[in-house]
Amino acid sequence: EIYELAQAASPTLAKHQITQADPAEAATGVVVVGNEQFIAIESGRAKEIKIYELAELVKNLTYDGTAAEGDRFAPGNLIERKNGKDGIRTVVTEKRPELQTKAERDRRSGQGQGG
Repeated sequence: EIYELAQAASPTLAKHQITQADPAEAATGVVVVGNEQFIAIESGRAKEIKIYELAELVKNLTYDGTAAEGDRFAPGNLIERKNGKDGIRTVVTEKRPELQTKAERDRRSGQGQGG
């Protein structure tokens, strides 16, 4: 089962409440762990972990990076689920410096460390 898989991949997940995510629900969180089928996202509220089927997240996807496809849902990346006129949209933002696009790195370096 996916809950055991997620906990085995990241033992710290055992400290969190893990639930199956509603594919039609707007949400924001950070990728904790994932595989080819599922990813676990930690929402800011109460450190809740939501499990998403990867196929559901890629249906309507906006991605800001240039990394290999497998890195879109890598740990540390921010996932936002937004309701839009065409239904729910998934927005992936790369938070790790090594995955930022060159344009994003250049923009941030011009602003200093204040972020």
